[in-house]
Amino acid sequence: MDLASGKVRNVGSGAELQGESLPPEMLEILEAGGILAVLRSQSRA
Repeated sequence: MDLASGKVRNVGSGAELQGESLPPEMLEILEAGGILAVLRSQSRA
């Protein structure tokens, strides 16, 4: 599953589906390690 592009691939059959990608804000939260990590880093700034 590629959250940035919205693609989901079945590794067994190779079938691919296209869904909606996550908004950039959500991707940033996930890359930071979750909402708590984001809030902790903001409180230290």
